[in-house]
Amino acid sequence: MWLTNPADFILTYCFLEGSEVSVCTSSFARRLGAKLTAAKNVQMCTNNGVSEVRHLLPEMHIQGVGEPDIFQVKGTLVQDSIFDVTASIPTKGLANSYPHLQDLTFPDLDLSHLEENRVELLIGQNVQNAFRVSD
Repeated sequence: MWLTNPADFILTYCFLEGSEVSVCTSSFARRLGAKLTAAKNVQMCTNNGVSEVRHLLPEMHIQGVGEPDIFQVKGTLVQDSIFDVTASIPTKGLANSYPHLQDLTFPDLDLSHLEENRVELLIGQNVQNAFRVSD
């Protein structure tokens, strides 16, 4: 991920999920060096309740490791913490357990580090071109 210069990238874990907007942690925004804008009258509703959003990350760019495509993400909500999605990250081991997933490929990820390096960015449907349909 980076703001304007790809040479100033940072590595982090992110997760494509189905929310309407993207959400990141405040620690991620600080590491990125982002200048946040004030969010006015914005609330985020999750299964854990409703929380007020105080800051937005106006724009950033993301590119998956080993992926050719670059995506622009605008208006990311910034929260002190986001829910832990570690158990939802697909792996090759998981795919091997289900016949209908055998043809899909998943990157080899060292998930043992997620305890200290949790997912910091949830990519929502506001980045439609990041979602791909696999048959």
